[in-house]
Amino acid sequence: MQSKKDVYKRKKRRTTPGVSNPPIEKMVDFTHTFENFMRRDLERQNLNQSSSAAYDRVKQEITDAEKELNKLKSKKGKAQKRATLNEAITKKKKWLSDVNDAESKNFLAFWVAMFHGYRIDLVVNQNEHVRRQGVTVKAASEEFVKLLLTVLSQDITIAGKTYSPSELKKYKSILNRYYGSIKTIVIEDKSEITPKRIKNLLSGNDLTIEHNCIGHAIYTQIYQEKNQLVLTHCNRGDGQRSTYNLVYRINIAGLDLDKLRAAIETITGLEVVSSSEDNYKKFYDQYDKALKNLGFSFSLGKHVKSQKIGNCVLANLKGLLKERLPEDVYKWCTTEMRNLSTIEHLINPMLQSGKDLKNKHFNIDTDDDFFHLRQLINYIFDKSVEGIVNCYFGNIRKSETLKNAFKAIGHYEAVINENKALSRANRADIKNYIHARIDTSKKILLNTEMQKPEIFYRVLRNEADKIVALSSEEQSNNEFFKHLIKKAANNPGFFSDVYDYLNREKKENRGALLKLVVTQSIEIITNDSILNDPENIAVYQGSLQRILLKECEKVPCDQELIALLTNTHLTNIDPNLYIAVSIAMKDRKNDDTKQETLKLLLDSILKTVNF
Repeated sequence: MQSKKDVYKRKKRRTTPGVSNPPIEKMVDFTHTFENFMRRDLERQNLNQSSSAAYDRVKQEITDAEKELNKLKSKKGKAQKRATLNEAITKKKKWLSDVNDAESKNFLAFWVAMFHGYRIDLVVNQNEHVRRQGVTVKAASEEFVKLLLTVLSQDITIAGKTYSPSELKKYKSILNRYYGSIKTIVIEDKSEITPKRIKNLLSGNDLTIEHNCIGHAIYTQIYQEKNQLVLTHCNRGDGQRSTYNLVYRINIAGLDLDKLRAAIETITGLEVVSSSEDNYKKFYDQYDKALKNLGFSFSLGKHVKSQKIGNCVLANLKGLLKERLPEDVYKWCTTEMRNLSTIEHLINPMLQSGKDLKNKHFNIDTDDDFFHLRQLINYIFDKSVEGIVNCYFGNIRKSETLKNAFKAIGHYEAVINENKALSRANRADIKNYIHARIDTSKKILLNTEMQKPEIFYRVLRNEADKIVALSSEEQSNNEFFKHLIKKAANNPGFFSDVYDYLNREKKENRGALLKLVVTQSIEIITNDSILNDPENIAVYQGSLQRILLKECEKVPCDQELIALLTNTHLTNIDPNLYIAVSIAMKDRKNDDTKQETLKLLLDSILKTVNF
């Protein structure tokens, strides 16, 4: 039996500072968490593709069935076949009508989704999910005008920036004129280019035109700026010149208004089919000729980012405004509009639906009561993926809007807690549903360890390792690897970053991994509209040229990798790079690889440079 003295000594050892062992901090590896997050994104993307294509597929099926039915009308003995086709056509038309009704019913939430650049999730016939994108021009323009009017009543306030009263007055005047022109927008109708509208251009009344572009929305805006008339065209995200506004200017003094009206009528009457390069070339050749014949001078306007989600109405309306305001004033205006629309059309309806919930059996995935909640959860996931991948490559965006989205979810949970009509079990089910879908996104947003680029590179390298170990026939089945590459390659600095990471790792198969990453990246990038953007191309080229030069400096060098980089047109081998490589390799006497490398570079230059 222990004495009281021994017990006292033992207790003292446990409580004396500096004697007890400090707790060991558990190191957490988030690689697996991030990998699962990105795999879920791939699953959602595949689901998006099939469900968003369903509407167009059903429309085509109706067209095909109607053609077949017409062929059978004059044939005898085909009554049963005709009846079957008629029944199928009726059912499919009813389905399209249900989708249109769901879209119309939820238009305002649909509009918010387009402003934020993500697909909306509609539920048709109580269980079918259809992910839709794109809003009609007239309805979208009207909602844009309503929100802009609300913003116009506010003072322009920008943190860290002080504008003079005269500057603020000028920007408010531009916003008011812009508002007026969107309110009275001319949609694909050159008969609306009246002498009165043309005359009003010279007295501070701007004119906005929505062109007849099948499958897309592109705009021209005309306004007076000091002693000139300015015409800005925005085609953001589709076709030629989509990454810069087109700006035409002409002096007002001596301008023939009848000829001006004829030129604007001409450009308003032009038609174009989206995604057809030949069609776009014809459109812009005629557009350019009509204006330059009158004496307009041309220049590229502000840089605008491409968009692919189908929100071209909002993207191009914003693109026109961007041309006319300082960047921070433009951002203030569009951010205020986005926040107002989100609160009014998404957050408030979501909170109200939470207050109105009754105690019943429900399906959160499909019930209308949870429509707005589902959209917010979808937004959080989509923008978390976009935000974290961009963050890995130094493009920090989305964090503030995501924090606001999480805050809104918190308010919704509080509403559910306060709803006494709900049973404890129902309240728990709703909260469990929410947290099962957003907790990983929150962990990524708030945990600094999750935001370290090495996590992305580690997942990418692990997938590349698996592929390199496979036979050439098996290597084609690499959907997840391609998904990672596609997400990352939208960041122009990707090549340099992944190259530096693989060099730091010093793995034996580094060369094979790098060749795989470069090959897949080039394949994805060259099939992507990102290469419409000259600024992106310049960064890609700079990265690839740097990698090529570094590889040429190594002894021995990897001839396969050098050949791959040299034969990739995106590297853009030029005389300056050839000279730099020659200098880097000058001390390597009697080296066959040196001669082979220089010959490769020279051949590439001769193919691309005009002498």
